[in-house]
Amino acid sequence: MVDYAALTEAAFDEVTRLLEEPEEKWEYVTDVDGCAMHRRISDSESPIHCVRTSALFPFPASKIFEFIWNLDNRKQWDEYVKEVRVLEEFPAKDPIKVAQVAYQSFAAPFPVSHRDFVVVRGYKLEENGSYVTTAKSTTHPSVEGEVSGHVRGEVVVDGFWMVPDESNPEHTNVKYIAHVDPKGSIPYFVINLANRKVPSTMAALKAVLQKHCN
Repeated sequence: MVDYAALTEAAFDEVTRLLEEPEEKWEYVTDVDGCAMHRRISDSESPIHCVRTSALFPFPASKIFEFIWNLDNRKQWDEYVKEVRVLEEFPAKDPIKVAQVAYQSFAAPFPVSHRDFVVVRGYKLEENGSYVTTAKSTTHPSVEGEVSGHVRGEVVVDGFWMVPDESNPEHTNVKYIAHVDPKGSIPYFVINLANRKVPSTMAALKAVLQKHCN
């Protein structure tokens, strides 16, 4: 039986380490509407890049968190999402506020099979008003086998960090970490090229929040 609580804590440790790493460990790649993407090679020596996207959002951290944590909103800012749902909620250990197991599926262009993931996910609210989320692959008895038309991928680490801006607490510095292995037979260079779309997704989130928060 999977210890979901321990796995969630490990995911927070990993995403926090990556978020706090010095800039020299990251290489600039591209920028989309003020959302800057950097990449690094993971510590596991995977050929798939871990990517970090950063931007200043003109909204309070609490508003951003509430919007992205609600899975019903995901399709509004991520064009590739097919389905997201919570499979189970389990007891969280402080300072983790909520911890869940979730199922996610994403569309892929023909002839590539769609991808799906089973992850633990959780969030923390820090004393300075910052929010941290994380996700990491796991298993769950309700979705043990692969779903028809999908390949089960692996989320090595994933998470948002939303920190109130020091000069204007109504604005938020947002960072997003993602290290995802879609599995299957997709060449590594194609996966790394696809990662360049991450800042476009964050820019879409920023645009949707502009309507949501006004």
